[in-house]
Amino acid sequence: SCIAHYIQLIVRSLDQVPQFENAMKSARSVVSSIRVSSVATQKLILIAGKTVICDCPTRWSSLYHLLCRLLQLKPAINQVFEEMNWDSLALSQWTKLEEI
Repeated sequence: SCIAHYIQLIVRSLDQVPQFENAMKSARSVVSSIRVSSVATQKLILIAGKTVICDCPTRWSSLYHLLCRLLQLKPAINQVFEEMNWDSLALSQWTKLEEI
């Protein structure tokens, strides 16, 4: 097996680490909420010029790219969620995502 495959297996196992499980689930929920709503997607693009990235279990590094984009767009995501009257991630969840 190749080292990249082992790294991907380790990254995928983060979903089962209790201290990161909630933050990962919430991050995917934020991405899903934005992707499902064309209004939220357009607002995010207008504010930040980018949108969120989904992860895919078979695409290596997709979880990394999802987290990087979320952190990059944090102010814009919080603004869009406030305008849409949705609950965004808590400060502790943002911190956990930065730790990951």
